[in-house]
Amino acid sequence: PSSLERIGYSVIYGVTGVTNVNIPKGLKTADVCWNNDGPFAGSKVNTVTFESGMTKIPDNMMKNCKELKTVTIPYTVQEIGQYAFDSCSSLEKIEIPRIVKTIGHDAFAHTNLQELNLPSSLEKIGYSIIYGVTRVTSVNIPKGVKTADVCWNNDGPFAGSKVNTVTFESGMTKIPDNMMKNCKELKTVTIPYTVQEIGQYAFDSCSSLEKIEIPRIVKTIGHDAFAHTNLQELNLPSSLEKIGYSIIYGVTRVTSVNIPKGVKTADVCWNNDGPFAGSKVNKVTFEKGTKLIPANLFSNASQLREVKLLDEMTDIDSYAFENCTNLRSIELPISIKTIGDGAFS
Repeated sequence: PSSLERIGYSVIYGVTGVTNVNIPKGLKTADVCWNNDGPFAGSKVNTVTFESGMTKIPDNMMKNCKELKTVTIPYTVQEIGQYAFDSCSSLEKIEIPRIVKTIGHDAFAHTNLQELNLPSSLEKIGYSIIYGVTRVTSVNIPKGVKTADVCWNNDGPFAGSKVNTVTFESGMTKIPDNMMKNCKELKTVTIPYTVQEIGQYAFDSCSSLEKIEIPRIVKTIGHDAFAHTNLQELNLPSSLEKIGYSIIYGVTRVTSVNIPKGVKTADVCWNNDGPFAGSKVNKVTFEKGTKLIPANLFSNASQLREVKLLDEMTDIDSYAFENCTNLRSIELPISIKTIGDGAFS
């Protein structure tokens, strides 16, 4: 009935004659059983139509509805709830309305989707939205996405998927924190030349990622942005001003870096790890024109052995080379005027 607000789990479990249902727009709550069965689990429902006027597909709505193949979502829906279509293993396609702003975690996990077209209206993505989905291998991220949720186990939106290619829409200015975190299959990334910031953990644990081109206008790279990837090199753009800590923590193939002259800030973690802590960087050079080595820049970069300072440098800030335990010698140019606290401690 149109008055319906709440549906329990397994309402037609074992019923073979019902193959399609219409969901009233007033429905707000769909219960889920201890075994993760939603309202239409164990049924023969293969078609569902949500009434026009509905603004959110409730959490768990079609969870474990194994026969579901056809879904009609009206262009009034702005949110798709968590687990809404989780484990609908016969579902191969779905059209997400162009005004949807939020997709909850695990919304399409363990389905049989062939593609995932995210709407341009999207602002927030939950974690593991296509976990266990094997046929979706590429995604386009709309420029309006600001938030990417992360699970307690550090899974981001595309963790557990087969996504190997991601393209960020032109016009995006920041790659959201956690965006591709734990996307193990990711190999190809296209970032537009409108992006000025790469968020923390954005590509953390993308263990198949060997290369990435950072746009030349990027000013900020968040902490752990490329940690635990398989990058072969790291080319920092000349526009860079701020670097987070541990940006390539656990990366074994990047052994040298060139620091742009515009870098003014290097973040440090609670344990004193700077930007290149936990990496294999053993050689550093600085862009011509660099005057200042920021505080904490190489704090805890324990593999660092070779540093070439420029004749024009004037300041080495506090803790710049703290705990660089393999750094045996460094030649200071006569232009140096200031050495900060603990710079070589």
